[in-house]
Amino acid sequence: MLRWYVLLNSGFAIWIFVDGLRRKANATLWAIGTLIFGSYIFPVYLMARKPIKSGQEREDERQERRDGAAALRWRLLKGCIFPLGIIFWTLLIIGASIWKDTSPLVKAREEDFAYKLAILDAKGDIRLGQDDDRLLRFRSLLDQLSENYAEDRQQIANISALVYKRIKARGLRRDASLLKIMEDLNRLGYYGQLKHQSYAERAFSYVRLRYMGQSHNQAIEGLQLMVRGY
Repeated sequence: MLRWYVLLNSGFAIWIFVDGLRRKANATLWAIGTLIFGSYIFPVYLMARKPIKSGQEREDERQERRDGAAALRWRLLKGCIFPLGIIFWTLLIIGASIWKDTSPLVKAREEDFAYKLAILDAKGDIRLGQDDDRLLRFRSLLDQLSENYAEDRQQIANISALVYKRIKARGLRRDASLLKIMEDLNRLGYYGQLKHQSYAERAFSYVRLRYMGQSHNQAIEGLQLMVRGY
């Protein structure tokens, strides 16, 4: 096979060289053809000098190559495949144990808004179990807020996330977590006159007070005064 490959490439090099002469191509084409021809004529010369072997000798040589290839494959199998298999199964076992702890979050449905809020409040920490206290508190809060205000759970979750992101984007002092903000806004909804009022209005009023330089506690106290003035 190698013999035919070398002969074919040598013939191609000769054709390029001759075609360049025939067309009076530039010196670059001639140089390329000469280089290719020279790089292949030497292997052809060496192959031509090799003695002609009998059929049995060629068969013995092929058998030696096959035996050598089989030995090489076995060394690779022992040196690479087996260790890689052990590493794979080790990682699989470790991954299974991690999956067991975090599977409720991996399987969380898109409408699990409490999960999204918990992740946002945890600054991207996804190791939250199904019974994690933060997750349970967010679920409870969404239920309570949807009862106290006019918006549903999804709207309240989206508004709360937007409020928290705006505070972060402005570089304001984050003296309260998202959970704390929602809990304090929820307490405002306990007043009877606020029943089924707009959560968005209360949340963005809180943001405006924060933009004015007030701390979290000051903003909540300001909202309480506004509520009591109704």
